[in-house]
Amino acid sequence: MAAKGAAVVITLTQILGCEVVTESGHSLNRVWDVRAEHRPDGLCLVGLLVGRFAFAERLGLRHWRGQPPAARLVSPARELVPWESVLRIDGQRIVVRDGTKPVPA
Repeated sequence: MAAKGAAVVITLTQILGCEVVTESGHSLNRVWDVRAEHRPDGLCLVGLLVGRFAFAERLGLRHWRGQPPAARLVSPARELVPWESVLRIDGQRIVVRDGTKPVPA
């Protein structure tokens, strides 16, 4: 177990496409993108974007026009799994605490 405050270095390619599951095996979908915060010591991963809208955002379809031409742009609801819920990465599966539910991003 890493000491409190210890950093773990991972690459984006290690987590993109991984299935996110709870400890009991319930699937929360796949990781399509991530959210990070810029901090004085570098970027810090804060969440995993999962679900079909996260996939659309990764493709650059963050906004679309689903209304008449004069309507404003609509941004789809994206779902974020907080990074602090992650317990471990097992190959192509990211295991999170039971009870974790994606929240709007």
